[in-house]
Amino acid sequence: MTPGLWTARQLLLALGLWLLSGVLLWAVFWSWPLDAWSIAPYVGQAGQWFPWREHPALAVLSHVWVKRLAIATGLLAGLGALAGWRNPRWRDWCWPGGFVVAAMLLSPGVVGLFKRFSHHSCPWDLQVYGGRAAEFALFAAVPEQAGAGRCFPGGHAASGFALLAFFWVARSARLPRAGWYAAAALLIGLAMGWAQVMRGAHFWSHNLWTLWWTLGVQAALWVLMSHWAARSGATLAAPPGMLSDFRLRARS
Repeated sequence: MTPGLWTARQLLLALGLWLLSGVLLWAVFWSWPLDAWSIAPYVGQAGQWFPWREHPALAVLSHVWVKRLAIATGLLAGLGALAGWRNPRWRDWCWPGGFVVAAMLLSPGVVGLFKRFSHHSCPWDLQVYGGRAAEFALFAAVPEQAGAGRCFPGGHAASGFALLAFFWVARSARLPRAGWYAAAALLIGLAMGWAQVMRGAHFWSHNLWTLWWTLGVQAALWVLMSHWAARSGATLAAPPGMLSDFRLRARS
């Protein structure tokens, strides 16, 4: 079977597993105060609740430049896709490059949409950490003093997790070490999320829900675009030169 061309039964199974993982994620953070435990090492004293909040390595390097680098990586794939439409020599870049751009736009976009309408405030705005907003669990009733909200899921980590788009085209090409791209994207996304936890901008649950949405959105897009590409006689497989297969060449 061509990668991405799934049967209806496989799609339902994947959807069921994705929804089940969401239920488990909610249950874990509902049952244990993992957010409070994980953010505790970065909480200071009254008057300076989050001393790492404005640290240049977190507020500038991670929050600005690492994010810009992730976006630039997606733009390079977009240039390859655009070149493929204009130059037959780059034709193989059209679909995989287009998928990478679409996935890196859509998954953070969905996260940003949910964040925009969320009533959950950031840790540094919560009463328990010197702010004015009330804290409440996911799916619980919204209290009157919920605050400004718009802090769930984690938007910053979405840019790192969006790099999972390269895993899908590597998988379509059946690269022996396609999983390395997934590992790299997860590492970058978690590191970006961790930086926000240290600053007091997010809880770990915010970042993990971002990962959950990213996986669901990109997997759905991969299946849909794989079918569309197949109808055109194309594929989402990364062409030669787009990605490395990480093979170690023997020295001559």
